[in-house]
Amino acid sequence: MPRLSYFSFFLLLTFFVWVPSASAERVKVKVEQENFRSSPNGKILAVVQKGTEFVVRGERGRWLRVQLAGWVWRPLSPAKKRAEQDATSAREAREAAPPPPVELLKTNLSWKVQDYHRQKGPKRSHLEVQLQFRNHTEHTLGAIEYTLQLMDRTGRVILEKKFDSDVLVPTGQIEPAIVTHRWVERGGPSGETYRQLRKAAEKGSLESRVDILSGYFFEVGQKPLQVNSP
Repeated sequence: MPRLSYFSFFLLLTFFVWVPSASAERVKVKVEQENFRSSPNGKILAVVQKGTEFVVRGERGRWLRVQLAGWVWRPLSPAKKRAEQDATSAREAREAAPPPPVELLKTNLSWKVQDYHRQKGPKRSHLEVQLQFRNHTEHTLGAIEYTLQLMDRTGRVILEKKFDSDVLVPTGQIEPAIVTHRWVERGGPSGETYRQLRKAAEKGSLESRVDILSGYFFEVGQKPLQVNSP
């Protein structure tokens, strides 16, 4: 079989159709099959099908020296084959595993102008973090406990806080429950946190991490959740 590069072969002239070209002469195989040979009447290297096109590079009597560009399949090495099999097995295991009791669907970080009016000075804004959760159990979720981290683009943690939020999510509800947290540029610790977040955001996008700790279900009470956070 030819390798993954250009190759030159000698083939009989009478088995080709000439196709004119502005840059180089080209020929096409017009019979059902034709042999690639290493030289005139030489070793057969491969068989080409009708319609295969070549670039002519030389001529010797009724033989043409031609050039062909194409592709051949390369089998995976044993190491790559094992890695591919491991990746497939891991994906199938994830797909087969049941969903966590409470799943974090999405985290949105956005900057919004504050809703009060200032007569002078620049407009102030606040950072809004919106979390979307979904209940996969047969019970009504009443509250969820989780930690939230906000980090700069280098991974430095600027904010880390535990929350216990009321999120009424009946079983079978399609729409996710939404919890919103805001950090406003005002006095006190919250204002200082905001200023650090704003400074970090000016240098690049903020990153977030949410770890779900436990959930309160009305029918069964407090119940630890075994989940893998994203």
